[in-house]
Amino acid sequence: MYRTTTYRKLLNLTKFYRILQGGMSSGKTIACLMYALVYAQNYDGRLFTVATDTVPNLRNGASRDWERVLAESNERNNFDYRATENIWTYKPTGTRIEFLALDDPLKARGARRDALYVNEANRLRYDTFDQLASRTRDFVIIDFNPSGRFWAHDELLRHYRDECDFFITTYKDNEALSPREVRNIERHDHNSNWWRVYGLGQIGELEN
Repeated sequence: MYRTTTYRKLLNLTKFYRILQGGMSSGKTIACLMYALVYAQNYDGRLFTVATDTVPNLRNGASRDWERVLAESNERNNFDYRATENIWTYKPTGTRIEFLALDDPLKARGARRDALYVNEANRLRYDTFDQLASRTRDFVIIDFNPSGRFWAHDELLRHYRDECDFFITTYKDNEALSPREVRNIERHDHNSNWWRVYGLGQIGELEN
């Protein structure tokens, strides 16, 4: 896997809440899943949860990217996979990576975990997120496209700033993009709200 600038920035974070605000194709999801893989390789008997709002979004987002990470790192054979629970166990260490869809908010009130990654966190209600985070021991990673302010800004960064690492990434932090992918982003109007959110990774104004 390509160690992008986004991934290298993530490696330097140390606080409990690790907040990745970023534009389109900045490599946030892949970086976080690579981080989960390294966590499984280096810690024994831990539980790392990857969560998002619905089964379709999980299947078409983080789960699909996880398969790519495993394929490109040649680690697939080192994992046992239980499809009924959507849990991958790294055989050398026994650490488990579970993929959780929160279409039922009560799922957030389940078992405790060591580490948590919430993909596209702005899709979740704050109380659902808080239930997950309150049951997490080591750290919480969240990522999102900043289409508008939400609880990451109004709750975490306002009330728990000392416990938060925060950085912004853009497509320029993802050196794995092809020239065509870069052109597809840069062809948009640089003065538009789209460009502000997806090109620059800055908070935009909600539209429609």
